[in-house]
Amino acid sequence: MTSERERSDQRDAPDRGRESPAGDGTTDTDLPPPRERTHPLVSSLCAGLDSSDAEMAEKCGIALCLVARNQPSKVSHIIGRLVEMVVGDPEAEPVVRTLATLRGEHGREIRGALMTETGYSDARRIYGLIEHADPWELSAVDTDVPEGPEAEYSFVSAVMRLVELEEENRDPLDSDVWTRFIQEMPGEEGESASQEEVELAAAREQSRPRSVRRRHRRLERIANSRVFQVIEAASRFDDLEVLSRVRSHRFGKAIRTRGRIGAEEYGLTLLLFYQIDEPEFRQLLTDRLRAWERVDTEDVVAVVDWGDSPRPWAAVDVVEETLSTRSQLPRRDGLELARTLSRALVAVHQHGIVHGGIDPHAVGYPPDTFDGAADPMLDMIGLVSVYRRWADIGRVLDVRYAAPEQFDDQGSIDGATDVYQLGAVLYRALTGQPPYEGEPEAVREQIRSTGPTPPTELTPNLPEQVDEIIAKATARQKLFRYENATALYREIRRLCDTEL
Repeated sequence: MTSERERSDQRDAPDRGRESPAGDGTTDTDLPPPRERTHPLVSSLCAGLDSSDAEMAEKCGIALCLVARNQPSKVSHIIGRLVEMVVGDPEAEPVVRTLATLRGEHGREIRGALMTETGYSDARRIYGLIEHADPWELSAVDTDVPEGPEAEYSFVSAVMRLVELEEENRDPLDSDVWTRFIQEMPGEEGESASQEEVELAAAREQSRPRSVRRRHRRLERIANSRVFQVIEAASRFDDLEVLSRVRSHRFGKAIRTRGRIGAEEYGLTLLLFYQIDEPEFRQLLTDRLRAWERVDTEDVVAVVDWGDSPRPWAAVDVVEETLSTRSQLPRRDGLELARTLSRALVAVHQHGIVHGGIDPHAVGYPPDTFDGAADPMLDMIGLVSVYRRWADIGRVLDVRYAAPEQFDDQGSIDGATDVYQLGAVLYRALTGQPPYEGEPEAVREQIRSTGPTPPTELTPNLPEQVDEIIAKATARQKLFRYENATALYREIRRLCDTEL
């Protein structure tokens, strides 16, 4: 396949090493054991909201609310997944009603997630829909869990039993209850239980044949579209299979796919970028994609392939969720994230790229594996600098994480801007709160005139050095920030060596 893209004809499988950006040839070998894999109950219930069976969609919505009530640690994850769904399709009634039910206790968190996931005006509009939607009626739901080996479980009681099993530190996936639960689910590959889990539980295609047929027709329409067929023919893949419907993305639309090159298969997200009718736009975007592709480190979402016809597109690593969907990270996880992201930023800058858009939405988590939870990655490399020319900053970046110079028409966006943004994101990860709150104009004024509350005042168990690192990274004047991303990374690495 001929291409004007400047890259190797055949790229190695994505097994990228973690070379130290300090240039000393060392690698990080002192990482802690992987965290325990999370079971897919929440993902399965979220997928069930899309069922063509209205009764099943209602059951899944009610069950999600009950899980949130009984497991507060899952609230942020549930809200994050629901907000991603409602931004992609604000008319999805089961999703809106589920959020309406959660709004009573978690309205502030829903608003924050909407602000992170989409622009201010869209966030207000969608939150208005949630405010006026009818919540699910939970008071009459029977949540009692039957006892005994021959117990008959309803859908809701099966969910509650799975919650009980997890609270007892037992693996819900090993239980007969999970088998009964998954047999009732309509199921969507890549969105609920994994194929291996479903095969162990039951033949999923027999559970909801009408729903499966409906989904297959929807995916076939995508696969048979002219845009997809042109991309498939121009790509480096021998075969490109559609796995999900089209979803909303900050810079366009996204489709989960599986690409095959010879015997190797890759789980991918196909990004279809928004187009702007300006002569220089396409060249700027393709230059940025070419540069992003060259950043070859496992700390950055990889561009596996890209092109500009029939519209700009890229096939990238799958990101299952973002930091925006998670609440405050445990102390160890937060410090590890700081080390990983600062190392990623060093790699980005070494390739001459300014990210320009680091906020919680740009920190992606790939799907968990059977070996444990996957590490976060820096995503959407350099795209803000392209779209910012034709869009307000609030449409391409959560303004609570913007650097002061990004509100100045004469301000220069450079590596120091990325250092500031990363400091703001680390603040969110370590404290669970953004550095600034309020309406966009109020946030802009705070960023220009004040500094955030020291992290240790919100989270006293953090090391005191965290206050110093965040304060220096987010200094209003570039002169007082870290000299470059490498200096920030070294400071964070020294802290982690001491504290972890």
